[in-house]
Amino acid sequence: MKKRVSLLLAAALTAGIIPAVSASYSDTDKYADYYTAAIRLQDLGILNGYSDGSFRPANPITRAEFTKIVICMMDKEKEAAASASVSGFYDVPSGSWSSPYITYAVSKDILSGYSDGSFGPNKTISFAEAVTILMRTIGYTDSDVGYYWPNNYMSAAAALGITDGMNYDYQTPLTRSAAAMLVDRAMFTKPAAGNANADTYL
Repeated sequence: MKKRVSLLLAAALTAGIIPAVSASYSDTDKYADYYTAAIRLQDLGILNGYSDGSFRPANPITRAEFTKIVICMMDKEKEAAASASVSGFYDVPSGSWSSPYITYAVSKDILSGYSDGSFGPNKTISFAEAVTILMRTIGYTDSDVGYYWPNNYMSAAAALGITDGMNYDYQTPLTRSAAAMLVDRAMFTKPAAGNANADTYL
């Protein structure tokens, strides 16, 4: 399940068409732990900055925003756009920008809504929720990691090195800097053994 755009990026880097590292964001330190990840995800069109040239690393990420990031990581934007326009959640209108991404992600069992029929698109996503979604994206399921959430996915992610050095409480709101690090690491992580595709995203 290698991301097609990564091959194009690699070819461009080899040919010297684009620099190995893009221009820095106006508010990032190149020595920050998330810096390389943020730049790489920007180059791949997965997590972009703002029009003023900033990255705003401390800004929280919503459940809808993280869903789109994961779909872009999978290189499934076109498939998502072609998915059903009705999400099935009462708080995700059919005409909203996030509806196609949410509908597609739910259809792939990557994430789900709440028992009351809501999705909470504007709710800040927690660290544990984000890790769970990424683990599912690379092929891990409850049968692989166990059924006691969120310890099951958090422990499995730690064993794979996805959360190395990220000592956040499970319910800590996910920031853009933390999201960049998690997504970047997930893209280099070997998928679950039973996954049909054994390649990493990058």
